[in-house]
Amino acid sequence: MKKKINLGKIGNVYGKIVVVHDIKRKLYMIFTGTFSALIVVYVIIDTERKFAISFLPLALSLFLLLWSCIIPGYNINVIKLRDFFDKKTLYKLFLLLYPLLIYSLSLANQLKFWGMHLVYFFAYISFPALLLFIADKTSENIQKIIEIFIAIALWIPFDHRYYRLFWPGKFFHGYNFTSLMVVLMIIILFLVLKKEDIGYNFIPNKLDFFLIAILTLGISIIVIPLGLLTGFLKFKADIKLEFFHILAFVGIFLTIGLVEEVIFRGIIQNLLEKIFKSHLPALLTTSVLFGLTHWNNADPGFTLHYIFLASIAGIFYGIAYKKSGSLFPAIFVHSLIDTLWLILFVK
Repeated sequence: MKKKINLGKIGNVYGKIVVVHDIKRKLYMIFTGTFSALIVVYVIIDTERKFAISFLPLALSLFLLLWSCIIPGYNINVIKLRDFFDKKTLYKLFLLLYPLLIYSLSLANQLKFWGMHLVYFFAYISFPALLLFIADKTSENIQKIIEIFIAIALWIPFDHRYYRLFWPGKFFHGYNFTSLMVVLMIIILFLVLKKEDIGYNFIPNKLDFFLIAILTLGISIIVIPLGLLTGFLKFKADIKLEFFHILAFVGIFLTIGLVEEVIFRGIIQNLLEKIFKSHLPALLTTSVLFGLTHWNNADPGFTLHYIFLASIAGIFYGIAYKKSGSLFPAIFVHSLIDTLWLILFVK
């Protein structure tokens, strides 16, 4: 005799799961909103040494930008965002213009600077959106190549400091704003509109922490001796851990590790693996590209050293991403390595 399935009980269990997830999502939103607000207050006070009413538009724009980049770190939020904007053309248009709204807020007290700054910024966010529209009309592999080019088009102006065209000369937060703006554009174009799974997740698990420990150790064992032998790295005479280094780690995580890993692992490595249909060529190609982007950051005479060592580090970041399926361990290891460099070595 077949056992009857109690649909009512299944419904109750499902309902409880939904409630639990909804509570977790709300707690995540509250925590990340508070965290974003604290970061904004610290940045404004640290830069200006005071907090005035005139800074409120800037503070609001930075808060919206930072929180918008953190919200999708919980996968249920991504699902809700996709559902909300799916098949709603007008809403999608607003979503594409959302970075422009944040940008306008950041310069609300400096209207005289809008002019060409606004034109340059609008071109910066419009070009990738146009390329994405074109990509949708092409074959699968061509589409992925165009999408990689979109990531590069977002990256190059940021990496080469062309973002100075977007903001006036004494705008102190140009680097931070542009870094997070690149991430926001990736979220809008790839995570929400394209529904691409790039592993954008800030909720770690046990495997993530294991990967962080092992891969950080692996990079240190290989890169530090090579850096010291070639003269690229030199230990500081006075090494000490300060509270500033904890704040530096948070800053590096949000404005360096996050944007670089989203671009190189989340987009480029992810799409190359689908093109090559193999992990290893995608990992190596992405790591070399990642290393090459460091050519403009090295001291004279050490360009090749930096490219080589950054490529090695890129392999470890790529392994973290592949093994976890999440960007979190790659971002964390990347940020930890950069912070260790700040603590231990002469820049």
